[in-house]
Amino acid sequence: MVNGELVAATRRTPGHVVGDGRHTIEELIEIVNQDPRRGVGHEKVLTRLELDAQAQKMLAPRISRPTGPGARPHRVPAIDRESLHRRHGHGRDGHHSSDNRRWPNAPCARSTGRGGVDFLSKNITESYRAIGGGICEVNAAPGFRMHVAPSEGTPRDVARRWSTCCFLRRLGRVPIAAVTGTNGKTTTARMLAHLTKMAGFTPGLTTTDGVYIDGQRTVQGDMTGPVSARMVLADPQIDIAVLETARGGLLRAGWASTR
Repeated sequence: MVNGELVAATRRTPGHVVGDGRHTIEELIEIVNQDPRRGVGHEKVLTRLELDAQAQKMLAPRISRPTGPGARPHRVPAIDRESLHRRHGHGRDGHHSSDNRRWPNAPCARSTGRGGVDFLSKNITESYRAIGGGICEVNAAPGFRMHVAPSEGTPRDVARRWSTCCFLRRLGRVPIAAVTGTNGKTTTARMLAHLTKMAGFTPGLTTTDGVYIDGQRTVQGDMTGPVSARMVLADPQIDIAVLETARGGLLRAGWASTR
């Protein structure tokens, strides 16, 4: 997610081998590792598979164990039968680029603002509202390898979009309108935020009933103190900050905009 927009998505698949009815699991792993795109760690697009303790534990239920004197585990998986090598898609996994950017779960990921979003779901083509799922992690400094050089699908120049958003568009400063006094603070602040939104800007607003970013309430409650003001000023989406400022907070902590 770059500046609230979905620019690329990948389906991360746990490392596995697919049986052909002839080769053992060990032999299938060696065949898979002959792919020149596989390397150690993150040096290549794909990572080499290893038959370590975790892999042995994952493969155990998939291996038939004949009985009798001198019997050895039969490690030849059936044709087209997948044998999982890892429980999750991190580390030694394959990356599959998604060419369909109309992802039904994009609105949920968009709420994070900006970052690499890890989303768990039984089926990424269906909405989490229908089948369940959700965000398990948001990376502030995500890797771009799986998008720039995917094992399958169309490469996407995510790094260019990211750097443009971070360094060219944002100057790090926004205009601030701080409203204080006795009566009418909330009404005045709302009017100012509405005017700026109608003018095409993205306002951040603090009032006695919550924090609003571009008209959407993100935090509920009396948010007229210095902490809520800093929440708005730290949001990368806003173009202008309209801060309702309570007199008590002003006396205790001063103007939040000066910190």
